[in-house]
Amino acid sequence: MNRILRRDIMFALLLGLATTARTPAAAHATADPSAAIEMYRQERAKAAVVTIADIESFVSRVHWTSDDGMEARIIAHAAGNSGKKEFRPALKRAAEDWSKAGFKSLTFCALHNLWKLGEPPEYFLENVRQYKRNPELALHSAIVWGRDATEQSLVELTQIKDETPLDSPIRNWAYPLVRGAVHYYEQYAALRSMEDKVDMVLSYAGGGWSPLTGKGSDPLSVPYPEIYWARRELLVLCKKDPELVARRILAKDLSDLKARVAYDSAWEYLAQFLDEKATAAYRRLKPAPQDKTGKE
Repeated sequence: MNRILRRDIMFALLLGLATTARTPAAAHATADPSAAIEMYRQERAKAAVVTIADIESFVSRVHWTSDDGMEARIIAHAAGNSGKKEFRPALKRAAEDWSKAGFKSLTFCALHNLWKLGEPPEYFLENVRQYKRNPELALHSAIVWGRDATEQSLVELTQIKDETPLDSPIRNWAYPLVRGAVHYYEQYAALRSMEDKVDMVLSYAGGGWSPLTGKGSDPLSVPYPEIYWARRELLVLCKKDPELVARRILAKDLSDLKARVAYDSAWEYLAQFLDEKATAAYRRLKPAPQDKTGKE
């Protein structure tokens, strides 16, 4: 986890330098854990009532207030959490509009929720093919597409990368991220032990966790394809052996964090990606506060 954490912190620094001034300030993750948790609560609550009109109200908007970015994000996530595929056309329009406006985090948010709603990989790859028309959309689409990439499908992204300028973000940022993710997927496929599979998936699913924000860390704060692949694969493993998944989370040695944070916040962060049965096992097996050791 420490290796992943260091990489996440480095990305956060780079994102801060690369994000344009036009991005709504409130669209970024807050350092206040309680505010972050409240935002996620709203995303889940609105999943039952969000409408296409809610999404469309943030498309082609000329004037953005300080709160609009956060509200747009909440609505996009609510659409993704709803599981309703009818939201996909509106999210596509939002991704197109927000990318042209330079709203990086919102663009990534819209594309993430399209992926969550089952948008086929071809949509994201087509955006990459048209990188000259909308470079920002192409960049984030390439990274989201990487969640389903294989050695075979990577061939076309390599060809697209080779056609881009030497300073292209697709060449220098998206492509290395996707290529690295495919390498991890192949490592995972070679594993035979269920425990090894769970441990590898957990090592990536926890990406985005920060000791500063603890369990309120923003799950979308980092773009690496393998993180979102791992969270999806984690649900598959939960179905196979929920008790093992819960035990492997609690087996993580977080002793080096005791002096700085409530060290089980990393456990809690990971627990949000479990299914119902694995969550129940995790709650049952988790040590009482006075008995916490960071180990099984």
